[in-house]
Amino acid sequence: MNKIITLIVFLLTFITSYGQNNDYFGSALIPKNEYLIRPANTNLYWNVSKQNSADIDLIKNNNTENSKIMFIPAGKGYYYIKFLKNGHYLTIKGAIKKGALLHNSKPEQNETQKFKVISKDNGQFKFIAINKLSIEFSGNNFKLNSNTNNKNQIFEILEADSKKKFN
Repeated sequence: MNKIITLIVFLLTFITSYGQNNDYFGSALIPKNEYLIRPANTNLYWNVSKQNSADIDLIKNNNTENSKIMFIPAGKGYYYIKFLKNGHYLTIKGAIKKGALLHNSKPEQNETQKFKVISKDNGQFKFIAINKLSIEFSGNNFKLNSNTNNKNQIFEILEADSKKKFN
């Protein structure tokens, strides 16, 4: 009887730990490293250059120190996107709905800071919020919009040091 109980405990422990390590459900698996994000097929990078600003803008690749980010696992396939320049996370302003703007703010690790990274093809990705809306660059803003194949919703992730595309 003790052997059966021990076996059951072992199996439950194994299954639980395996499930916790593999809970990405469609999201790309991204190792911890420093990365850059840019709209697909451009030479512009997400950036947080202004010291006390919550804005996210795009800059050319001549100064990527302000553009380095890290993906922090948030569970169930979601990530927090951390800007290394100021330690802030990519955040949805206000309610998580279509048209909501994105900015960077202090880490709160709540639903407004969680994004899935969905692999497209050719090293391109989409970022999806918890309500299945997609990050889109429009005009001078990053905002949430319906998840389509709009070219403004497709991004590339590059390793910061080598600028090699992440696949």
